Amino acid sequence: MRRFAALFLSLVMLLGFAGCSTKGDTRINPITFYYKNTDLRYNSEAKVLYGRDVDLENDQIPISEVVSLYLEGPDETFLESPFPPNARLEQAVWTGDLLKLTLSDEFNSLTGMDRTLAMACLTLTLTQVKGIDRIQVFTSNGGFSYRNNQPMSASDFVLEDLGGSGGETVINLYFSDETGTFLLLDSRSVNSLEYEDEASYVVQMLLEGPKKENLKPVLPDGTILHSAQISNGVCTVDFSGAFLENRPDSAAAEHLAIYAVVNSLTELPHVNAVRFTVEGQRLGQYLYLNLSEPIARDETAIGPVRVGLNEFQATLYASSNAVGRLVGVPARLRRAASQTMADAVLSSLLQWMPPPGLENPIPAGTTARSVSERDGVCYVDLSSEFLEIAGKEGQESSAVQSLVSTLCRLPTIRRVRLTVEGRDDVLESIDLSEPIASQYRWSVN
Repeated sequence: MRRFAALFLSLVMLLGFAGCSTKGDTRINPITFYYKNTDLRYNSEAKVLYGRDVDLENDQIPISEVVSLYLEGPDETFLESPFPPNARLEQAVWTGDLLKLTLSDEFNSLTGMDRTLAMACLTLTLTQVKGIDRIQVFTSNGGFSYRNNQPMSASDFVLEDLGGSGGETVINLYFSDETGTFLLLDSRSVNSLEYEDEASYVVQMLLEGPKKENLKPVLPDGTILHSAQISNGVCTVDFSGAFLENRPDSAAAEHLAIYAVVNSLTELPHVNAVRFTVEGQRLGQYLYLNLSEPIARDETAIGPVRVGLNEFQATLYASSNAVGRLVGVPARLRRAASQTMADAVLSSLLQWMPPPGLENPIPAGTTARSVSERDGVCYVDLSSEFLEIAGKEGQESSAVQSLVSTLCRLPTIRRVRLTVEGRDDVLESIDLSEPIASQYRWSVN
């Protein structure tokens, strides 16, 4: 395998962990903090993770202080923290045997194996505390996700040194759910010597399709992989002509096909984005998405929607210059306990950066001054930044239609009453004096 990380990778998601995280008796102190080993060399006997014993000096120290101390990182030069710089703990909630951590948004930068290493270090360290068997990690904006935020235990990780001599590893793939709305995870344990190039192997397995019955393949029929090469964090995937000729015929199917490839490949170490080519030539417009530049990972495309975590399904509408209409993009959103669905979806829409080829027609910096619902009508008062489009007929229409279409996809909203700084007479081409209902002709399928 070409990359160094693949030669020594010691973390695979399998049951059967033993001997690396020992439960204490009645005390937290002392504890072993797990970090990355920076002195790794191919065929060495070193492990990817290294345990450093720490004397906390107080066996009654609160768990939040243990986590904060751990995030400060090691003093030894041969050890490296798996966490981003300036990462910090915002909240720790310990209920039963489950420790829920809310971490700062720096954790959102972790992808692929870096994310796996960070979760392994956290889990192996904190499950040493008597009474904590599982770890669940969130960030303040809900962006960080690992195994769809399923609780992790020490038994979910195996530490071993592959050393280039074989062993199993896990490949994470994403396929469509049965409704064609979200991507779902399909993990495969494979022999690390079965392939020389992880990226090519990942795409080839996507082409072969899912093994789980509740998942559906997403790539166009007849597509053949020519190559998948990684350079400077970008994986360039070259497909046969069928990828273009048999491209999806709907926005939803296109979104799933592209992000199945992108999200699967960005699970690999050192892959941050994916560039698509066909027969060696760069692509431009696919169906509605623009594939001329590398595409970054999109966590909101991954399901399932976890109602117990205050998540819900929404559709955000962006404008497409290619067709002159709106394109709906399914998204898995989370709302805070104090938010309504309308609050959460509007906040997401106003800050949304759509996939390449689509544009958010709402002026940047626009905020919602107030949001309320009554009798199927959502009342939204926007800030003055929205007036940037005033007098521009096409932009006025696109922005209003995006807001109305997005909000009217929520089950409790049928119409939207818009004002800007409390006024309804600020647009030239759109009458805001009455509630507006979404119209089918505004968007593509």
